[in-house]
Amino acid sequence: MTSIRQRLLVLLLVGPMVILAVGGIAIYRVSARNLVTQLDASLEARAEGLAALVSREGNFIELELEIDAGATHAVTGAFSEFRSSAGDSLRRYGRLSSPWPRLEDVIESRTVYRDVELPGPEAGRAIWMAFEPQVDVNTTEPPDTENETPLAMLGPETEVLVVCTAVPRSSVDNAMATLAWVIGGVGVAVGLAIALLVWGGVSWGLYPLGSLTRRIDDVNGTTADPEQFDDTDAPRELVPVYHALNEMLDRVRSAVERERTFAGAAAHELRTPLAELRTTLEVATRWPDPASADNALREAAAIGEEMEQLVNSLLMISRGRAGASGRVDDVAVKPIVESCVARYEDLIAQRGLHVDVQLNGAVLRGTTDSVEVIVRNLVENAIRYTPEGGAVTITPVDDQGARGITVVNNPVTLTSEELPGLFTPFYRRPETAASVDGAGLGLAVVDQIVRASGLHLEARLKGRSLSMQVDDASEHSE
Repeated sequence: MTSIRQRLLVLLLVGPMVILAVGGIAIYRVSARNLVTQLDASLEARAEGLAALVSREGNFIELELEIDAGATHAVTGAFSEFRSSAGDSLRRYGRLSSPWPRLEDVIESRTVYRDVELPGPEAGRAIWMAFEPQVDVNTTEPPDTENETPLAMLGPETEVLVVCTAVPRSSVDNAMATLAWVIGGVGVAVGLAIALLVWGGVSWGLYPLGSLTRRIDDVNGTTADPEQFDDTDAPRELVPVYHALNEMLDRVRSAVERERTFAGAAAHELRTPLAELRTTLEVATRWPDPASADNALREAAAIGEEMEQLVNSLLMISRGRAGASGRVDDVAVKPIVESCVARYEDLIAQRGLHVDVQLNGAVLRGTTDSVEVIVRNLVENAIRYTPEGGAVTITPVDDQGARGITVVNNPVTLTSEELPGLFTPFYRRPETAASVDGAGLGLAVVDQIVRASGLHLEARLKGRSLSMQVDDASEHSE
């Protein structure tokens, strides 16, 4: 997996390096073209100077150039040659290893530039330029061969001549090589500087992230109460991360505290029946009597059943937190309610409770087991905690829909502040703890299974009536 550091380094290093390379190549090519252009301009000026030395006097073509080696070389360069349009060589200075271009192309374009090979071999640059010699109308006498240099004798018609001159391009090549070394050296130096700056900048920029990672590593299972992450000196981009981590720590701390409380309460609830069971068995062992033994066994069985119910409730809470499993379907609620009411028929008659069941086709979405546990615990809780002469009403959530039920019991002495505590494991109000059997896990079981099943549970208090409503969570998602 690619890290943020690697991504930043690749982007910030490769990008500038490519820009440097492209920029260096562009500078080199533009500079090289300018140098060659300047060389071509000097060649063109030299060719025009040579052409200006040629004149036509009658039928003679004359070159006004002193026959002096030093002066000639200064004018003609490394190589110069005059040719007629027919290709005849009229005068040549030096030697050229490269072939001439087609004269027709030179005459048509008037000027042709090429890289050539001079003797040595040495690289050079040459120009071929077509021109018409100047006509001297003041004389028709043949040139003085002692003081002048005739090129040729031509016919009366005007003839186009071609002059070629070449010079070494070593100055241009040396300048281009120097430029390449300078660009390369500067590019390498700038590249190294950029690499160091990018590496240092990325390391410096990511240091707060590394510091945060080290602080997170310090938070482990052995930390009893981890401190909040201080975002005082944190970069602005990491402040939301610090806030999210602090909120997560608060949730984790609350969850750990709930689990610690739950474990302590579970241990306390299990300790009481275990102590009773041990006391009963010790008494039966010390005074072995058939009648006492029968009573002790019945009492031990009752204690064992109470412990079994407690353990089953704890298992249901654990399974609810782990998530519901099984086939999800619309489960009819009415048969479960009627079965539960029939089970507590004696208690209902003893307390004079009025139980009204108005469920026609009401269903809950979930697995059969989860819906049965939810409905049974809600109904049992309402029946067991409703005082004598009270009423329990079980209806659908509304008149139109049938996905959910509402269980209402009254009168109750609850306050609105006590409603959240109803779903806390082992919660029992002091005034009902002594009169009603149970470990205070019924509504906690319902709450966990409702969450795991994707349903919605809400407790409402209206006057002296307490209603528990379970329905689809999608109805409350907006």
